[in-house]
Amino acid sequence: MSGLSRIAARAEQVLADGCGRRAPVHLLLGDDAFCALMMRHRMGQEVKLPDQDGALPASARLAFLHALAAGEGVAEAREGCDGRRTMLARLARARETSDLSIRDLLVRSLEEILDRETPNSHWAAQYLLYGSEQIPQSAIPLHEKETPVGRAVDLVLGLLRRAPERELTISDRDPVSDAVGFIRIGHRPAHFGFPETGSPRTGTNAALLHYEIDHPGGPFCLFTAADGPIGERMDEIQEACPLYINDPHQLMALNTYWLREIGAFCVPCGDTQITFLDRDGVISASEYPDLSADAERILEELGARGVDESKLDGLTPFLRGEEGDPDHDWDLIDQVSGAHPDLMGHLGMDIDRSQIFGVPRARLEALARDLCGSDLAEAAVGAALSGAVTLDLPAGPLHLYVPNVATTSRSEAAEPLLNAVTGRRDRELMFLLAARALDLGPDPHSVSTMRRAPAPEAGPEPG
Repeated sequence: MSGLSRIAARAEQVLADGCGRRAPVHLLLGDDAFCALMMRHRMGQEVKLPDQDGALPASARLAFLHALAAGEGVAEAREGCDGRRTMLARLARARETSDLSIRDLLVRSLEEILDRETPNSHWAAQYLLYGSEQIPQSAIPLHEKETPVGRAVDLVLGLLRRAPERELTISDRDPVSDAVGFIRIGHRPAHFGFPETGSPRTGTNAALLHYEIDHPGGPFCLFTAADGPIGERMDEIQEACPLYINDPHQLMALNTYWLREIGAFCVPCGDTQITFLDRDGVISASEYPDLSADAERILEELGARGVDESKLDGLTPFLRGEEGDPDHDWDLIDQVSGAHPDLMGHLGMDIDRSQIFGVPRARLEALARDLCGSDLAEAAVGAALSGAVTLDLPAGPLHLYVPNVATTSRSEAAEPLLNAVTGRRDRELMFLLAARALDLGPDPHSVSTMRRAPAPEAGPEPG
């Protein structure tokens, strides 16, 4: 008997025993034998599972998936995933409560939890059934109690005949600590989480978030979009992002996700020109840079480099930040900035999406080799960096400081803290990137250090 034949036979038995009592999908995902057969079939379609990440609390959902793959210990793993033993013990204690009103309330609520149609184990197993992170339209009848057994079995077989998506990300919530993690099954299996956002209800009230990034030295690239194969891979990462990036607390973890995937930081930005200014190893990214403290030195150096007097006169109001003169000659500013970025900063990077990415060129080159092979890697990197700003930075840890947008009051406090470090009055500051840790004062709520960014995993196989 083939694998699909065994699955069909088991599905018919499970559905016949519970027909009309619950929706087919809930009956099937609650059956150990059916789920184990389904896992064996999906593994034949190259679904792979990650190991437990030792830096995270042990995942009951991942343990359940591993039990299905092993074909043994499934009942125990499901019980651990669903916490039924704990619930039954609580129910027994509730029934012994002397206060009748409290007892009835407790018993009812616990019985409802025990009888729920979608316990934790179902959320892990349903990805195997659908082969995707969304319920396919064809699978909707499996959620309806009235669906006949024969049709339900046909629908299940149809789903399992289709190859699953290359990457499926399962949300993973620890039932005790409420910590949020993720399980990726498929092409690049992984178990990961974000300690800085252990729960969607928590975060930090620090004004700034601090990350450490390992830099091999040399060119460091900043851009908002990338073309070619690297851009396509970045789009895939964006699409597969498991975080609710409109939730500010999850937005805090977005850097960790990108750093984990390809070694790139990712910072929200506006939709106007951004100036990257490097002063003494501290790079600032802002929409409205303040060059007034350096104005005279910049003008003197530009004159020494041969910039004529009329251009210097046109630049003076902008460099000095003079009030009441909003009509600066931006064409002139762009021209001189492009010719002398060490003095005036890198101005005018294209804003093609609402994030700034920063990544060592060496990481992009490694990614390009993985994606395209050695022969096409150089062209892929060139396409990706067509609109980028590239800075030469020393090897070692880079320190990234990003305003915390999760709390309005703290995000408003971020800009003065960053400006206190640079000695300027830049406005709409998006980040500081420094070759050294910065002194942000004694207030413990000034900065919260996120975890050190790990080295990115190996990229996809060529082709």
